[in-house]
Amino acid sequence: LLCYSNDSKNSNTQLYTLYIGDLTDNIKEIDLYEVFSKYANIYSLKICCDLITGKSLGYGYINFKNIKDAEIVLEKLNFYYDEKNFYYPLRLMWKNENNFLRKSGFGNLFIKNIPSLFNSKSLFATFSIFGKVISCKVISNEDG
Repeated sequence: LLCYSNDSKNSNTQLYTLYIGDLTDNIKEIDLYEVFSKYANIYSLKICCDLITGKSLGYGYINFKNIKDAEIVLEKLNFYYDEKNFYYPLRLMWKNENNFLRKSGFGNLFIKNIPSLFNSKSLFATFSIFGKVISCKVISNEDG
């Protein structure tokens, strides 16, 4: 697996990093750059790939020097999709370096039997009234 290194550890530059999830194999870094750069100044971005196969692992990171740029992108492009490149809505959240929280499942909520018209964005909006939602994703199979 490709390990992502945050440039802020190697310099005095403070970076604000967003995780980008649910990327399909067809998405390239230039595709992300073209979408994200319309909203903010990008310092760097990277799609993480398998070191052996070179295939996308389905996620990446985007760095900003300005927290406002990161906040704008998070607000405007979370759940973004188009029929040309992004078949599934992009899932954005602040990068979390706390392995315990990520792996423990603490704070995760699994919901089933939601209305079939619900998507990730509507689920996010519904639960945001109860507090901060870091990330959410609606998954369905062929049967819905």
